Amino acid sequence: MDRIAHRIERFTQWLMIIGFMVLLWAPLSDQVFDWGPKIDLGEKRNLAGIASLENVSVAEFPDAFEDYYDDRFGLRSMLVRGYRLVTSRLLGLSTEKVLIGEDGWLYYSGPVIDDFMGRRESPYDHFDRWKDKLESWTDWFAERDMTYLFVVAP
Repeated sequence: MDRIAHRIERFTQWLMIIGFMVLLWAPLSDQVFDWGPKIDLGEKRNLAGIASLENVSVAEFPDAFEDYYDDRFGLRSMLVRGYRLVTSRLLGLSTEKVLIGEDGWLYYSGPVIDDFMGRRESPYDHFDRWKDKLESWTDWFAERDMTYLFVVAP
């Protein structure tokens, strides 16, 4: 019985080693052979261009190359999508731009939410403060026998 248990233990150890090596080398092999799935992440930015010493100085080259490599890391789109799924579905967390509502509904959490929740000040409050400030300046100048004119240029 000990012999069978030992073989099972050795098999599971080798399986873990092989699995670890596959996970370790998968991104590099995807970069070399381009076999991984291409998932559109909907990023609204341009990916970093390839760095060359003609475009950047020697001191800036490592950072420029790192930016290029980070944008083209093997299996990046699959890893980013997996991260988003784990954080939103399993952990119930969302990005700062999205709120997760009841029944899995997603809501944009930009300034519109503050308006909807009544947390943003009214633009009229802003104008009232401007009016009060301009009146205080007018009074301050009047106390010193000066005329204060507020002129809006076209």
